[in-house]
Amino acid sequence: HHFGMVRPPAVQAAKNRYYRELGRRKVQEQPADPQAHFELGVVEFDNFGNYGEALRCFERTLRLQPGFVQAWFFGGAALARLGHAQEALAFFQQAEARGARSAALSEFMADCAYNLGQYKDALAGYRAAAADAAPGHAATLLSKRGLTEWRAGEAEAGLRHLRQAAAELPPCVDNLDRLANA
Repeated sequence: HHFGMVRPPAVQAAKNRYYRELGRRKVQEQPADPQAHFELGVVEFDNFGNYGEALRCFERTLRLQPGFVQAWFFGGAALARLGHAQEALAFFQQAEARGARSAALSEFMADCAYNLGQYKDALAGYRAAAADAAPGHAATLLSKRGLTEWRAGEAEAGLRHLRQAAAELPPCVDNLDRLANA
């Protein structure tokens, strides 16, 4: 059984710091190991939200092993979180070219396209993500799709999807914000 989600925050924070230290030691001991750099990057990304340092780790991974698909994906995610949509999209395209396929990849690529004003590409990405998304995430994708449609000049369809998403998941503030923006 895995009970990580019920740990008190102080215990989880200590564990995160411990894993960071282990990752740093592994990188020092095995500097030519792309997996070591990747693992440290994931710790920085997931546990600390330190996207700049995570990106440096993923870039080191890719210098050592250019075909490391997950490093392309996570590097793109770090760039997206840092607000670099064009660069993030290039990383995601590299991951996709190397065989990556997932709802998360489609959504990240759609978010980048949206942020770049490429609404047609964003719509295609949100539709693809929705086809494979977890049931609880479908309303969020519908909301993103609705705002994209609205921005693309499809106001009626966009508002319909925004309202539907808000009705399906009322406590989601992001969905309500997208509706208010439209």
